[in-house]
Amino acid sequence: MRRISLLMALVLPIFITAQERDLKITVTNLKSKPVRSVKLETFPGKEKGITDKSGICTLAGITDKDSLIVIYPGADMALVFSLEGVNELQFNSSKEEPVGYDPVKKNWISGNTRKIIKKGDLDIEAEIKNGATNLEDILKRMPSLMVTSGTVSLRNAVRTNENPDISPIIVVDNFVVRGGLSEANRTVNINLIESITVEKDGTLWGRDGVNGAILIKLKK
Repeated sequence: MRRISLLMALVLPIFITAQERDLKITVTNLKSKPVRSVKLETFPGKEKGITDKSGICTLAGITDKDSLIVIYPGADMALVFSLEGVNELQFNSSKEEPVGYDPVKKNWISGNTRKIIKKGDLDIEAEIKNGATNLEDILKRMPSLMVTSGTVSLRNAVRTNENPDISPIIVVDNFVVRGGLSEANRTVNINLIESITVEKDGTLWGRDGVNGAILIKLKK
């Protein structure tokens, strides 16, 4: 029994390692020219790489449980693909839909898109997973805002006799929400929010925007 256990202890790591493989990724543009500086990352494996001047990158230690994140230079959205049974992928940066070509199996693979969360941005989906149930909950998590007793204001806002109201206006897809936070909280489905931006100068939206503007963009 001890000998069998010892044998399994020796064989099991080899079996697990055998499941790992390299993944070759090639990225070209509309004219079939190589695209460099495309960021590539796997999860949960956390392998990272970037395409070279030939538009090629090879990631090691890939398993069927991994997914691949593809980020083109300057893009707002990342592409996400399952790597189950995939050893090589080719991408064309001119394609608008998230698709990649598997030259080994000679078929197209469909992926998904994911918003790129930049430094300072709020990850709406993560906040919902962490317990946010309405717009007010989301805004409370934004460092540039103060939300108390159902009212919202920019941090360090100055109240004067001429301007006692320090609430910024709330704009949803370029439409000003009349009724402030309470109305926006009632009408905005946070699961449909793509991004929230806070502007200190909201005068573009008229006199009501002197205290800033909260711009909410919904998913298409």
